[in-house]
Amino acid sequence: MKFFLVLLVSLVAAVAADAPPSTLIHNEAPSGIVKREDAKSPLHPAWQELVPSKIDCQFGTPTNKEQVGWGINYLRKDMGDAECGAGPGVRGKGYCSRVSCDKGAAIRLCNENDDPMKVACSIVGDIATTIVNYCSNALDILERQTHGQYATKLGWNVIIQHENC
Repeated sequence: MKFFLVLLVSLVAAVAADAPPSTLIHNEAPSGIVKREDAKSPLHPAWQELVPSKIDCQFGTPTNKEQVGWGINYLRKDMGDAECGAGPGVRGKGYCSRVSCDKGAAIRLCNENDDPMKVACSIVGDIATTIVNYCSNALDILERQTHGQYATKLGWNVIIQHENC
């Protein structure tokens, strides 16, 4: 039994040393985003446009991962192709709309462009899934908290964080 624990701790330490940094530049479709070969409508950008310029796992206040999951299901299944949008903002200080909030787990859509923007709510849910997958420790099955920001090359981003709701 003691040998097993030492082996397990060694394995966890080795994997943690190779863990990805909290910020990563991607050049392929993230795991949570469905690849769409072309943009069929303004609400469904091509997946190449959704490749993040940055995923920041330190952004925001940690919130309950299970409640975030309920918000993601709401955006992907209940809202689907309905519009989620955010008003105009400026680079570095976007205008944010809270598109889901349940028991303190908020999902926000933020716009840093000069013009208002709209995207399918299911896309916001896909991106929120990517944040949860990327910013969670896969080795810690008891981990119950998550948070982060996914910035697109299109000048808008999705944030998961704790808020009063």
